[in-house]
Amino acid sequence: FVSLLVSSLTKSNTKCCVVSGGYKKRLSGEYSLNKKTIKNFSAQDVGDEPYMLFQQTGAPVFVGNKKKSLSLAFSKKNFSHIVVDDGYQSHYIKKDFNILLIDCSLSLKKYKLFPRGVLREPLAAIKRADLIVFTKTNLCLEADLKEKMSFFLQHINEKKQKVLWSSFKARLLVNKKNVLVPCSEQKPTKFVGFCGIANPLSFEKTQSKTNIVCIKNFVFPDHCLYTKQDISRVVNYAKENNVFSLITTKKDYYKVLNLIPSGFNLYVLDVSHVFNKKINWSTLFRRQSKT
Repeated sequence: FVSLLVSSLTKSNTKCCVVSGGYKKRLSGEYSLNKKTIKNFSAQDVGDEPYMLFQQTGAPVFVGNKKKSLSLAFSKKNFSHIVVDDGYQSHYIKKDFNILLIDCSLSLKKYKLFPRGVLREPLAAIKRADLIVFTKTNLCLEADLKEKMSFFLQHINEKKQKVLWSSFKARLLVNKKNVLVPCSEQKPTKFVGFCGIANPLSFEKTQSKTNIVCIKNFVFPDHCLYTKQDISRVVNYAKENNVFSLITTKKDYYKVLNLIPSGFNLYVLDVSHVFNKKINWSTLFRRQSKT
């Protein structure tokens, strides 16, 4: 979602950057990812999400302690908009616009406070959001979606808060000489999949939606720092079953690219948001700042 937001702002000639904590990054301190510095870092160095965000958008990404990274971004005086990734609970940051994403592919049972569920705050915290986006609406049954909407809408003031719905659109990419390109040839009949994301079930559901057959999906921890042993487990299983096509997420792709042995083709199931209505992000933000 952050990638889409930043890309949309950039297309409207809005100068923007991203601030990210770089969860599970290998390097300590704060770093700036841009066209000059990106060659000095790997996804493991600065975190998979900030690395992917720069690769997808080309917008500067400031990584590290969010408060310090914000100060660094402000010091550049080049940006009219700063997008803070995963900043909803960063109460020490004064924000002009709060966006909250609600994953509709998750069971309602998951929407309980941690550690019983995925929530970091009570549901009442929804009231802070200027915009609520119900995501992955096509990855659950229609009856389930209606139940989830009814459950969450009781915490939303639709007169003051904007609400959007988005579905997942997927396309198959293939690695060609360390560059991801759309898969133009006939896709393989069987894959072995792996991912290290917060909601691996959405990866599997998206495979099903796009008629991708995985004989097995290996699930690793979110933001996994893959080792050779991790990938060997995947590769050995694939060999045993005479499968030589591996599929993963774009976030994982940048971390495993140099770990895949020759003889295997690496594919990426790339996903994007499709909204229920057209939205001009820069106009939305300007309108909100005046209210």
